[in-house]
Amino acid sequence: MTSDMRLSLRHNRPFRALWTSSVGESLADDVSRSVLPLVAASTLGAGSSAIGLLQALSMAAFLLLGIPAGAVVERARIRRVMLSTTGVRAVAVTTIPIAAFCGVLSMWQLFCAVAVIGVADVFFSAASSAALPRHVAAPDLGQAYSSLRATQAATSIAGPGIGSVIIRMSSPAVAVFSASAGYLLSALALSRYPDDQPFPTESPERQRRSLWRDAADGLSYAARHRVLRPLFLGNAFWNSASAMANAVLVVFALQEAGLRAGDFALVTVCEAAAAFAGATLATSLSRALGIGRAKTVAMTANTLVLAAYPVVPSLFGSSFLWIAALGSLSTFAAMIYSLSAAGTVAQVTPPGLHARVMSCARFAALGPMPVASIVGGTVGDIAGLSAALMLAAVLSAMSLAVFMTNPQRRWKAMPTAEELISAGYLPREPS
Repeated sequence: MTSDMRLSLRHNRPFRALWTSSVGESLADDVSRSVLPLVAASTLGAGSSAIGLLQALSMAAFLLLGIPAGAVVERARIRRVMLSTTGVRAVAVTTIPIAAFCGVLSMWQLFCAVAVIGVADVFFSAASSAALPRHVAAPDLGQAYSSLRATQAATSIAGPGIGSVIIRMSSPAVAVFSASAGYLLSALALSRYPDDQPFPTESPERQRRSLWRDAADGLSYAARHRVLRPLFLGNAFWNSASAMANAVLVVFALQEAGLRAGDFALVTVCEAAAAFAGATLATSLSRALGIGRAKTVAMTANTLVLAAYPVVPSLFGSSFLWIAALGSLSTFAAMIYSLSAAGTVAQVTPPGLHARVMSCARFAALGPMPVASIVGGTVGDIAGLSAALMLAAVLSAMSLAVFMTNPQRRWKAMPTAEELISAGYLPREPS
């Protein structure tokens, strides 16, 4: 990253508003992600199937709406979309501790709340991705996406940390209140974002085209692209492995490894610290090892971690320390994997397709997660929690196998725009 890039982004007011909003939104998401399964398991006594369904509903909207969301937000006012979806999520998450205080909290309410939050999250994510090309110059786009991703990793320390402290002082349900505060911070930051016009359409014909045809253009571009196609498929396997493991890991830790809810909350704090370390070191490691080798090492480490979880109860020493160490290593590897060449999608996609291709990226990465969560929870109930974790390890290994077909495996550094055009990875703009 050059000093000119840092300067241009630092003095870019719309980008600063998006960055600050990302801090609050990531904080709220991380609290919800770490605390809600604990609410289900410890407060409501949910098993692995119920938690798997909870995880699935939180991501189901990306499977159902992920692709058309990009085409929708390209025709809307970005600020209005982001503010409204932030407000919806704040209201939905606040109903959970209120219901707990009144003694009426149920799994059905958790299911409904996470489903509503998931729908709002789809459109917020699509809008935030579409916002960057409107206000960030093309040479800075890759760094802008990387900066937002690194910030999300850094704030992931605060979310589980806040949740852990509140859980130890009161209960998991009370900890959910801190997510509402995160969404409030996001909304305040977005109030400083300019109320811009919808993205300029390319022609009167584009204005008459259906949303599905617009969305299909983005999907077609990604499916035919030599880098994006294996990248998206590999991400699908990677995130499916994570979703399957997360669907059973809470129950595995509490029931088979003997951890308490507060102990598992501390595990998420350790994982968040590892995420921050990974975000801090990702650039240096990818520069030292090369992008391809860094991603390969990260995927190998993640596969070994998932395969090691089932033997934790039989290992010497504290199960808490083993689970914390394995979770931290997996999270560190995830940050290296995701931040090595984090701006690839933006760099190899023409500006007019950014929102739609980014929506396809989220669909590929997050869409399979609901199915994987349900499968993981079901396998955990029928064949055992260890079997579900081993199946997650297999999916992680498949992400590594797919990456071996990606031209990125040979990249030592991110190619320049001219190199991408010469290699056929980016269409040359008409003069």
